Amino acid sequence: MNLRGLFAEYYKKARFHIINIFQREFAIGFNEKIEKRHLAFLTEEELKNFLIKEVPLYISHSTAYYKSPSLEMKEKGFIKADMAFDLDIKNPTKEALEMLKEEAIILVDMLKEDFGAKDILIAFSGHRGFHVYVRDEIFQMLKSEERKAIVEYITGKGFDYTFLFQQEGNKIIGPKPTDYGYRGRFARKTMEMLGNNYFSKHFGK
Repeated sequence: MNLRGLFAEYYKKARFHIINIFQREFAIGFNEKIEKRHLAFLTEEELKNFLIKEVPLYISHSTAYYKSPSLEMKEKGFIKADMAFDLDIKNPTKEALEMLKEEAIILVDMLKEDFGAKDILIAFSGHRGFHVYVRDEIFQMLKSEERKAIVEYITGKGFDYTFLFQQEGNKIIGPKPTDYGYRGRFARKTMEMLGNNYFSKHFGK
């Protein structure tokens, strides 16, 4: 069986978990990732039948939701968009991808614990890394400035470690493992590196 035959068999069995599929723009490719775009489908079944018939080697859909996804960009009618994170590396060796996977796990943990995200989709990009999509409605409605602020928080841009410590009288109070956000993360990572026995010995249980 050739490559197209293998893909056709895959498409017959595949299940797609695409929210509001009728509002997404799709793109396909045979030799390159995007050779044809502005495709739209009303249902998952319609999409599946198209894929079985055309057998593209590449397929993707927009993170954005549109009123008329099959029209040209200016006429689509933007509604909202998932929040997307693209984690890529230049040289995708097995070891590098394993390290990148750990970063993806940390990212998902921060999105869940620090921002309350629940609907998160992780996809392997097919070559150089991972794509992480946040599909909670509250994230879909965020403006560009708000999305930028979340990215800066996650990447630690402008991070000042001194805010983790507070002075109370003559004492300097550091972060606790149960604290929220960076304070708790700093304390838990420090405990992991030094060991719980160190803290029990010097600071009590």
